[in-house]
Amino acid sequence: VLHRLASLFNSMSTQKADKAARLGPNDFVRFVKKENILFDNREQQDAHEFLLFVLNTIQDDEKKLFNIDEQEMGPIQRIFQGEVAYSTFCLDCETQSGSRQTFLDLSIEVEQNHSLNNCMSRFWATSLFTSDNKVMCSACCAMVCARRCVGLGKAPSKTLIVQLKRFKYSEEGRNKLFGHVALPSEIGLQTSKQKTIPFNLKGFVVHQGSSMNAGHYYGVFRQGKQWRKYDDEAVSVLTDQQVLNYWGERSSDDRVTATAYILLYERC
Repeated sequence: VLHRLASLFNSMSTQKADKAARLGPNDFVRFVKKENILFDNREQQDAHEFLLFVLNTIQDDEKKLFNIDEQEMGPIQRIFQGEVAYSTFCLDCETQSGSRQTFLDLSIEVEQNHSLNNCMSRFWATSLFTSDNKVMCSACCAMVCARRCVGLGKAPSKTLIVQLKRFKYSEEGRNKLFGHVALPSEIGLQTSKQKTIPFNLKGFVVHQGSSMNAGHYYGVFRQGKQWRKYDDEAVSVLTDQQVLNYWGERSSDDRVTATAYILLYERC
């Protein structure tokens, strides 16, 4: 995957500037389908699942190419990887335990008519474990009530990937959530050490369609102060007002099927 992607980027950078010029990632897509049978069909695929497969496969390629051991960070990790810190407090003996988990992206629940900051605050919210959800306390040697805090242990060094969870499973299938989520041009991630790390919105992947089973993906990214829409071979300039149309439906009277799905924030 890494070799095919590098060849694609090389072709993009060396291709002569021509409005009529087109470059299809056919070789790259064929190789991905060969490597993962889940993508080898004509069904609608999830761009988020595709992205994670590519990133994880590149990590494996990097380890072999650069002889990276488990303790070292490869290029993908140095760009995208962060850490979530979990702290659990026993409500009986007040013993505290902690753990950390690495991530390449954050998956955030969609809340109607909220900003991304509000939605992310729920991700970091404190949880209580009581009744049937008790947890094991090593000090008490028993299942106990506890409080768990989730915080940012380490922010990504370069780029933060955020997935808005716009698809929800139900008995009828996988439905799309069209709720309006405002995307601020800058967000601040606060680490567990109370340090705020600023990130600027660089762009996002749009899902256009009424469900997960059908639709179309394209990208909207900022070039300097200008927003551009990359829809297959068609590239167009968007105003700031037009970009706001991808935030989602403000009410049931709106009809917005093209919504921001995967967000890219660049560390300042």
